Amino acid sequence: MDQIFLRLLIQVIIASIFIGRGARRHGYSGTLWAFVALLSWPMFTLMLLSGLPDRRIARRRQEERDLLERQLSKRRTMQRSAREMLTDATSTINDAQTIR
Repeated sequence: MDQIFLRLLIQVIIASIFIGRGARRHGYSGTLWAFVALLSWPMFTLMLLSGLPDRRIARRRQEERDLLERQLSKRRTMQRSAREMLTDATSTINDAQTIR
């Protein structure tokens, strides 16, 4: 009986470590998830973790959105300044025919 309990305890600890590493890869606290897996059944904790969204991907998407917004704002200001330059240049050009 003691050997069975010891084996089960070792398996739970190992499973909790793997769950903590998996949580860390998904952007969550690995220590917290390993502790929760130790207190509850590891299979239940693994199912909970697999249902959560990946925080790293969400963070990366937000960074890409911010970068794209900065690039677009630069492009808009460049287009505005180019448009202003064209407006200034066309106002000085005379539409009369050139005499040769």
